[in-house]
Amino acid sequence: MEQGQFKSFPRILVVEDHRDSREAMAKLLRFSGYGVCTAGCVAEALRAAERETIDLVVCDLTLPDGNGSELIRELSQRRPVAAIAVTGHTDEANFPANAQAGFCERLTKPVQLPILLAAIKNATRSHRHPEGPRPERRA
Repeated sequence: MEQGQFKSFPRILVVEDHRDSREAMAKLLRFSGYGVCTAGCVAEALRAAERETIDLVVCDLTLPDGNGSELIRELSQRRPVAAIAVTGHTDEANFPANAQAGFCERLTKPVQLPILLAAIKNATRSHRHPEGPRPERRA
Protein backbone atom coordinates (compact mmCIF):
# COMPACT_ATOMS: atom_id res chain seq x y z
CA MET A 1 0.00 0.00 0.00
CA GLU A 2 1.47 3.35 -1.01
CA GLN A 3 1.77 6.24 1.38
CA GLY A 4 -1.54 8.01 1.87
CA GLN A 5 -3.64 5.30 0.22
CA PHE A 6 -6.05 3.12 2.13
CA LYS A 7 -7.79 -0.14 1.45
CA SER A 8 -11.56 0.17 1.55
CA PHE A 9 -11.31 0.19 5.36
CA PRO A 10 -8.17 1.50 7.03
CA ARG A 11 -6.47 -0.49 9.79
CA ILE A 12 -7.09 1.33 13.07
CA LEU A 13 -5.05 1.36 16.25
CA VAL A 14 -7.18 2.31 19.27
CA VAL A 15 -5.06 3.67 22.13
CA GLU A 16 -7.03 4.06 25.35
CA ASP A 17 -5.91 3.32 28.91
CA HIS A 18 -9.41 2.54 30.19
CA ARG A 19 -9.81 -1.13 29.26
CA ASP A 20 -13.62 -1.22 29.04
CA SER A 21 -13.70 1.89 26.82
CA ARG A 22 -10.91 0.50 24.62
CA GLU A 23 -12.64 -2.86 24.18
CA ALA A 24 -16.04 -1.27 23.50
CA MET A 25 -14.61 1.08 20.86
CA ALA A 26 -12.66 -1.75 19.22
CA LYS A 27 -15.73 -3.98 19.15
CA LEU A 28 -17.88 -1.24 17.56
CA LEU A 29 -15.22 -0.48 14.95
CA ARG A 30 -14.80 -4.16 14.09
CA PHE A 31 -18.59 -4.47 13.78
CA SER A 32 -18.42 -1.49 11.39
CA GLY A 33 -15.96 -3.41 9.20
CA TYR A 34 -12.61 -2.04 10.33
CA GLY A 35 -9.53 -4.03 11.19
CA VAL A 36 -8.60 -2.98 14.72
CA CYS A 37 -5.73 -3.49 17.11
CA THR A 38 -5.57 -1.95 20.56
CA ALA A 39 -3.13 -0.61 23.11
CA GLY A 40 -3.47 0.70 26.64
CA CYS A 41 -0.39 2.92 26.72
CA VAL A 42 2.29 4.53 24.55
CA ALA A 43 4.69 1.58 24.83
CA GLU A 44 2.02 -0.93 23.76
CA ALA A 45 1.00 1.33 20.87
CA LEU A 46 4.58 1.57 19.61
CA ARG A 47 4.92 -2.21 19.75
CA ALA A 48 1.60 -2.65 17.90
CA ALA A 49 2.79 -0.25 15.19
CA GLU A 50 5.95 -2.32 14.77
CA ARG A 51 3.93 -5.51 14.28
CA GLU A 52 1.19 -4.17 12.04
CA THR A 53 0.61 -1.58 9.34
CA ILE A 54 -1.53 1.12 10.92
CA ASP A 55 -3.41 3.61 8.76
CA LEU A 56 -5.24 5.51 11.48
CA VAL A 57 -4.78 6.00 15.23
CA VAL A 58 -7.71 6.83 17.51
CA CYS A 59 -5.92 7.96 20.63
CA ASP A 60 -6.68 9.18 24.11
CA LEU A 61 -4.56 12.23 24.92
CA THR A 62 -3.77 11.23 28.51
CA LEU A 63 -2.00 7.89 28.84
CA PRO A 64 -0.25 6.32 31.83
CA ASP A 65 3.24 6.44 30.27
CA GLY A 66 3.05 9.60 28.16
CA ASN A 67 0.56 11.45 26.06
CA GLY A 68 -1.16 10.99 22.75
CA SER A 69 0.63 13.89 21.09
CA GLU A 70 4.03 12.36 21.85
CA LEU A 71 2.82 9.02 20.51
CA ILE A 72 1.55 10.50 17.23
CA ARG A 73 4.79 12.43 16.70
CA GLU A 74 6.78 9.22 17.19
CA LEU A 75 4.55 7.16 14.89
CA SER A 76 4.59 9.86 12.20
CA GLN A 77 8.39 9.82 12.17
CA ARG A 78 8.22 6.13 11.29
CA ARG A 79 5.43 6.35 8.71
CA PRO A 80 2.69 8.87 7.90
CA VAL A 81 -0.45 8.05 9.85
CA ALA A 82 -3.82 9.77 10.25
CA ALA A 83 -4.83 10.43 13.86
CA ILE A 84 -7.93 11.35 15.84
CA ALA A 85 -7.62 12.59 19.41
CA VAL A 86 -10.22 11.38 21.89
CA THR A 87 -10.28 13.09 25.26
CA GLY A 88 -12.40 13.70 28.31
CA HIS A 89 -10.96 17.22 28.58
CA THR A 90 -13.05 19.98 27.04
CA ASP A 91 -10.31 22.64 27.09
CA GLU A 92 -9.88 23.78 23.50
CA ALA A 93 -6.68 25.72 24.27
CA ASN A 94 -4.58 22.61 23.58
CA PHE A 95 -6.10 21.87 20.17
CA PRO A 96 -3.44 23.80 18.20
CA ALA A 97 -0.71 21.74 19.89
CA ASN A 98 -2.66 18.55 19.20
CA ALA A 99 -3.01 19.54 15.54
CA GLN A 100 0.72 20.26 15.35
CA ALA A 101 1.39 16.77 16.69
CA GLY A 102 -0.60 15.35 13.79
CA PHE A 103 -4.17 14.95 15.02
CA CYS A 104 -6.63 15.99 12.33
CA GLU A 105 -9.69 15.82 14.60
CA ARG A 106 -10.41 15.97 18.31
CA LEU A 107 -13.48 14.32 19.84
CA THR A 108 -14.74 14.67 23.38
CA LYS A 109 -15.67 11.56 25.38
CA PRO A 110 -18.03 9.86 25.44
CA VAL A 111 -17.94 9.55 21.66
CA GLN A 112 -21.04 8.35 19.85
CA LEU A 113 -20.39 5.81 17.08
CA PRO A 114 -21.81 7.89 14.18
CA ILE A 115 -19.57 10.82 15.16
CA LEU A 116 -16.54 8.55 15.44
CA LEU A 117 -17.26 6.94 12.06
CA ALA A 118 -17.63 10.36 10.43
CA ALA A 119 -14.35 11.49 12.01
CA ILE A 120 -12.61 8.37 10.70
CA LYS A 121 -13.91 9.05 7.21
CA ASN A 122 -12.80 12.70 7.41
CA ALA A 123 -9.41 11.84 8.90
CA THR A 124 -8.57 9.30 6.23
CA ARG A 125 -9.79 11.65 3.49
CA SER A 126 -7.84 14.63 4.88
CA HIS A 127 -4.78 12.44 5.35
CA ARG A 128 -4.91 11.64 1.66
CA HIS A 129 -5.72 15.26 0.75
CA PRO A 130 -4.45 17.47 3.58
CA GLU A 131 -6.83 20.35 4.29
CA GLY A 132 -5.57 21.07 7.77
CA PRO A 133 -7.02 20.14 11.14
CA ARG A 134 -10.70 20.20 11.91
CA PRO A 135 -12.14 21.84 15.03
CA GLU A 136 -13.28 19.83 18.02
CA ARG A 137 -16.61 18.05 17.77
CA ARG A 138 -18.64 17.14 20.78
CA ALA A 139 -19.94 13.60 20.90
